[in-house]
Amino acid sequence: FYATAPLTTTLYLPLVQQPAPQLLIAAAHIDSTISGEGDEALWFWNNGAAAVPLAGWQITGNGRAATFPTTNTLTIPPAAGLWCTADPTLFRRTFGLAPDCEWGADDDPTVPNLSGSVLSLVNGGGVIQLRTPDGELIDVLAYGNEGEIPVGWRGQAAQLYSRGAIGSAGQVWRRKPD
Repeated sequence: FYATAPLTTTLYLPLVQQPAPQLLIAAAHIDSTISGEGDEALWFWNNGAAAVPLAGWQITGNGRAATFPTTNTLTIPPAAGLWCTADPTLFRRTFGLAPDCEWGADDDPTVPNLSGSVLSLVNGGGVIQLRTPDGELIDVLAYGNEGEIPVGWRGQAAQLYSRGAIGSAGQVWRRKPD
């Protein structure tokens, strides 16, 4: 018999980090067919693995900013979205569903309000940005005839579908899945 020392084995596991939530501007309804553009809207999509609480997040559009209040309880679960609009009543008429939040005047007391400016989504072109509560730029949409390409955007500004007799009014800018 041989006396042997017990074997000691060290097992190294890979460090697993949960990716940060990735909130995207997934769609934008900018040029409405309704006079006054009250049903303008933005759709935010959580492409991450964890829910994103929206308290303190900020949306900017062409020099104006609207912020989700810090008392806000809106949260976007993973693989889910949220619509925010200027006027919930007109949004329902256009899209057939209720929005999750509104900017500007309190048109519907059942829909949570953002604070700050009434967003301005200029029909001809502009920039929309999404920022975290600490001001970090998360996503950008440059569209139409916007000539100054902002940080966070690559290439030319996005363009509407323009084949045939389809006009710009009523189109929804939608992010390509890939």
